Amino acid sequence: MASLVDFLLEKQFVTEEQLAEAHSKQKEMNRPIEQVLVELDFVRDVALTKLSAMLFKMPVVALREEAVDADVAALIPQDLCLRYAVFPIRKEEGVILLAMGNPRDIIAIDDVREVVGEMIKPVLCSRNEIYLFIDKYNQGQVASATFTESVVTEAKEKENEKESSEVSQLAGIDIEFSGGERVNIEEGDDESDAETSPTVKLINMILADAIKEKASDIHLEPREDLLEVRYRVDGDLRNIMKVPKKVQAKMVARIKIL
Repeated sequence: MASLVDFLLEKQFVTEEQLAEAHSKQKEMNRPIEQVLVELDFVRDVALTKLSAMLFKMPVVALREEAVDADVAALIPQDLCLRYAVFPIRKEEGVILLAMGNPRDIIAIDDVREVVGEMIKPVLCSRNEIYLFIDKYNQGQVASATFTESVVTEAKEKENEKESSEVSQLAGIDIEFSGGERVNIEEGDDESDAETSPTVKLINMILADAIKEKASDIHLEPREDLLEVRYRVDGDLRNIMKVPKKVQAKMVARIKIL
């Protein structure tokens, strides 16, 4: 099985240059290479988690919905949790349930098993969520409802800050499709809503328009200062729209996880 990093390169989520930069900073950041890519904004955590689920054929577990045992959480030192992006959840039938950003990391599993002296059952979780739990737990908060709620609240606040920034980058785009229909991405559109976010809204309208025009292909063609969208209809390429360059990465990332 290909590694997650190989998978990211194959699917063109990251470039060789970005990977080299991430490797150069990995020791300093004390994070798995995948998390370094996330923290350098080379790939989104949500995309990385979905790709992990695809590659490993595993469901994603929402750590915030799990009952965390404080005694079990205390078994693994913080530096080890940070190094491997892991967080112990609880013990079930003598086996420790371990949240992992990469549940196929055999070295991480072996190192954790040696420390705790117990069998490990890895489950796939969002890396960002794992690091939030590590941070909150090591501030001395107990694994109770209050602990979990505080983690969830902080996660939502951080995500909202990031999404608000992304919405402002997309705001003001006014595009006319081949049939005369227009879409305007307003400042108030909610990027955190999978159905109404600006990027999703734009991609959905392109797909719907392409179907209406009976297009066999949709071409997203990067230019120096814009992204050109063209359809192939009856063998001919038709110019459909020009999208600001700043939207290109978000559109491509969205299409890759459809």
